Amino acid sequence: MTTATVLPSIGAEIPCSCYAANVPLKVRTALVNVEFKGGIKVRVETHPDEPPHKAVVLKVVGHKVEADHPQLGRITIEQDNMEATPDSLLKIVQHFPPKLSATMFLSFKLTIERPPGSEEGPGAMARPEPLVLRTKEPAKLLSPELSKFPPDGDFYRLETPIKLVHPDNDQVIATIDKFPVRVGG
Repeated sequence: MTTATVLPSIGAEIPCSCYAANVPLKVRTALVNVEFKGGIKVRVETHPDEPPHKAVVLKVVGHKVEADHPQLGRITIEQDNMEATPDSLLKIVQHFPPKLSATMFLSFKLTIERPPGSEEGPGAMARPEPLVLRTKEPAKLLSPELSKFPPDGDFYRLETPIKLVHPDNDQVIATIDKFPVRVGG
């Protein structure tokens, strides 16, 4: 395998599937485990400081995963603002056998169809408003030992917990401590 074929071509848009099981989502005092399914799409761009045969930038141009929960209904994670999402990085760490390292940054909004606590109080029969939160800082997911890109069901792990805040202020309403996501091409 030549070096030129290890990294994807500049300008390529690559869709990947995403599957994350047993994701602990804490909303206020409620803790639930959910299973997200969906996908991500990245555009390959030149790295400002590295030649394209050593490293490339991955620009997230689409990201959406969803989970269904018996009490909370549909929970959606969706890219919030493409320009606010920092560029991700894919670089070669070893040529033979090929080994790549990927660092993905994700800024997103999380929507919970039926937030916990919304079924209480007077008017409990009324349909609650969905709860919409955004990432306080971009999530950072790492996959240090890919053999190719797009990945073939490889795991990415969350570096630090994701804090989700109300869009009007920086009050943390929810957290995701782990997001073990399997990514495939």
